[in-house]
Amino acid sequence: MSYRAQISEALKATLDGKTVAASKVFTALDRPMQAGELPALIIYTMGARRDRESYGNSLIPRIVTVHIEGATPSTPEAAQAAAEAFADQIEAAVEADPTLGRVVDWCTWQQTHTDVSSHGSTTLGVVLLEYEVRLFTNERPPEWFGVGNDGFTATPMTVSTSGLALGPGFPTPLSPPADLACGPNGCDLPAWGAEVPRP
Repeated sequence: MSYRAQISEALKATLDGKTVAASKVFTALDRPMQAGELPALIIYTMGARRDRESYGNSLIPRIVTVHIEGATPSTPEAAQAAAEAFADQIEAAVEADPTLGRVVDWCTWQQTHTDVSSHGSTTLGVVLLEYEVRLFTNERPPEWFGVGNDGFTATPMTVSTSGLALGPGFPTPLSPPADLACGPNGCDLPAWGAEVPRP
């Protein structure tokens, strides 16, 4: 699945059941929707660009522009208010989880448009929201870094700790050369090469 499709599906899951559109949230339409099938939302990705960071050419930070478009039937007098309430529901759902279920790095609102339109004898409150979505994709496959099968099939759930913390240990103590004049009480200072007491 492409990163654009991943974003669209994540937004669909985020908005499902959170607005007046209920579960009528689409990422593609095979035909025009009729007034009786509204309210509904459709999500589509627009342009994508690379962010400034390079991350050592291991990751590609992508900024993707996403539009969320929706319509809800209403009366001519209440259509504008219905559109604004619809937009508020969409914004609140996305702001509640800007990572879209940890699929993306962040989802940033850019702008919202509300309007009133008509479809035959039906008046519609319509909304158009724009978001910038940031996510990372691999520029190199994991095998390129020598990362293979490490034997783990799931996140480890057991942590083992030791109550005794040990350092790396002390280095081997210094000892004087064997040919110096050393006795049971130590070595002769001039022979040892250390400081000589002042007279």
